[in-house]
Amino acid sequence: MKTKQAGFTLLELMVAMALMITIAGFAIGGYVRHVDRGRITAAKSCLLRYALSDQRLNPQAAATADMTPTCVNQQVAWYQFRKLTASGATIYEALPKSARIQARACSVLQVNVLGDVSATPDDGSGCR
Repeated sequence: MKTKQAGFTLLELMVAMALMITIAGFAIGGYVRHVDRGRITAAKSCLLRYALSDQRLNPQAAATADMTPTCVNQQVAWYQFRKLTASGATIYEALPKSARIQARACSVLQVNVLGDVSATPDDGSGCR
């Protein structure tokens, strides 16, 4: 008596695995780009808070002039924050520490004394 066998062949399983791996590759790449953009946006917001905590830029911050916002401590793994003063002008800067974020355009952030936030493109292609 013959028995009917059911199931998938090895070839069918390999094709399904290859499709799943391809889809996962696109999803992971998109997720990494999304996380990097989120870190850049968070650093931009933190940089603005850092600049606004300075007494010169915000006269109302006299009581907290020596305090660094807590977001700087949270972002320290990804960005280095610094304050540059030259010939009367103050610029606050956030430089990325991660090579992956450094490779993205607009990852070097600056705030001037007027509170204007600007991003410097690394590759000269302009900010995206």
